[in-house]
Parts: sequence; structure tokens; C-alpha cells
Amino acid sequence: MSAFTPPALDERLQAIGPTNRLPDLLRRTLEPRADFAPLPQPRPSDWLANHPSRGRALPTSSAPRTPTGPPASQAVSAAAGRVHRQRQSSLAQLQTFAAAFFALEVNVLPVLDIAGSG
Repeated sequence: MSAFTPPALDERLQAIGPTNRLPDLLRRTLEPRADFAPLPQPRPSDWLANHPSRGRALPTSSAPRTPTGPPASQAVSAAAGRVHRQRQSSLAQLQTFAAAFFALEVNVLPVLDIAGSG
């Protein structure tokens, strides 16, 4: 793999895939236009400048995933390290947001003390 190079128009169209069978509004949304510029050449500190990526076409990256087990009924979160009192409210807020995002009950476990764990 080589360093990231911004995709040319034909590469972007290929990544989007065929749109002729899509509803008109969605088809027009996917048309490359000036209001959605492609990723620029990465700067030295950007992820893509330091981690090569092949990229993926839209059909493979948006393919539905087949669940491998029963649906989840809850999510569990645990903070690692020291959590100051001022941050306790952030954990509660994270719990609220995660519950809304995943539409699951979210349980926050006690803080894990990882000091001296190597």
C-alpha cells in the first residue's frame, strides 16, 4: 500500500457505484459536486499520512452485516484509570447518550484502577 492520494473524479464515481436505479433525490445526493470536495492530500500529522489505506467502494462498506448472535439487550461501559469527581457527571452523560444512540440499557461499571498494571 502506498500513501493516500486524493481520489480523482472517476475513482469517486466508481466508489459510489451505479446510481441509475436509485430514487432521483438519492441519486442527485450522491453526484460529486463542488459542495462536497474530496479529501485533500493529508498533512504530515493526519491519520492517512501515517496509516496507509486501500479505501473501499460504497457497496462493500455499506453492505448489511449479518448478526452472529441474539440481539443485545444492554451495553456496558467502564472507565479505566482515575476519574475525578468533576468527571463523574460526564460518565452519567455518556451513559445517557449511549442509551439513546444504541437504544439499549447502558450500565456503567465502577472505575477500573489500572495504576501499576504495566
